[in-house]
Amino acid sequence: MCRLRLTVPVRELPTGTVTFLFTDIEGSTRLLKQLGGQYADALADHHHLLAAVFAEFGGREVDTQGDAVFYAFTRAKDAAAAAVAAQRALAGHSWPAGAEVRVRMGLHTGEPVLGSERYVGLGVHTAARICGAGHGGQILLSRVTLGLIEDDLPEGGSILDLGEQRLKDVDRPQRLYQLAVDGLPQQFPALKTSAPRESGRLVGRRGRVLATDILPMDPVANVDFIQGDFTDEKVVEQLLGWLDGGRFDLIVSDIAPNLSGIDSADQAGSMYLLELALDTVRKTLKPGATFVAKMFQGSGSDQYVKDLRTSFDKVLIRKPAASRAESREVYIVAKGFKG
Repeated sequence: MCRLRLTVPVRELPTGTVTFLFTDIEGSTRLLKQLGGQYADALADHHHLLAAVFAEFGGREVDTQGDAVFYAFTRAKDAAAAAVAAQRALAGHSWPAGAEVRVRMGLHTGEPVLGSERYVGLGVHTAARICGAGHGGQILLSRVTLGLIEDDLPEGGSILDLGEQRLKDVDRPQRLYQLAVDGLPQQFPALKTSAPRESGRLVGRRGRVLATDILPMDPVANVDFIQGDFTDEKVVEQLLGWLDGGRFDLIVSDIAPNLSGIDSADQAGSMYLLELALDTVRKTLKPGATFVAKMFQGSGSDQYVKDLRTSFDKVLIRKPAASRAESREVYIVAKGFKG
């Protein structure tokens, strides 16, 4: 059961059927490192912007802790409209040092008990978990909240059904929906929900997997996906935002350039992508962890292996049994990342 302290007098908070709106900044640790002393200014702008927008739609502040904000609304339609307006305002704001502040939002409607000091109820807990399942720029709704607004959506809003999800510490699966906003990003990685049983055997109950590719990928249970060109800095920023200050236990790279048929050009392109992969590995792999990559032996490959050995305790070269004898394709298995 979730209990949160109040930042306004109890008598001013809505009672009865209440829609909760939780928000927080995705990748706040990375943003702090990026902005340094300017992070405080960005956080203040974030708080002032959300407070102004939510107040405009009748929202009452319940709690603010760090970059997380909790508001309550009497009507679900006002909460949804406030979330849409806030995402538009965040996207249009000029942040310090050109930073991008991505805020995830979750809405759920319930009938909490309003005690002498706090809201009490599983609905509060569920709303917070819905928010935590999303990604920066995304608005998530519960089935209950959708039922109250689906005939009167905010202007420019549309609904995407994300299916049943298992939220952490919530007993029953929850069907979640995305409130998409015209003119703002609408494609996001898979939700950060509990691992399904079939994938739990591979990565554990708390494990998560991230895939990236320039082409679309069919959904895979317990795999988040970022579509984009790995040479684009924005894709790398999305990857870092997904990690939110964490690091990978294993990185597997099958990255390869589009082949031109000119061996020297293709080899150079392949090694360039491997260098980019190694740069990401050095930023995001846990000490002691493993990196596996496909490589074509040729110009630059020996030096690449030498570079790997400066960062890993052991580097092995393996040729797949399915690979043709004349093929230059091999796999590198680098173990024991030195950090």
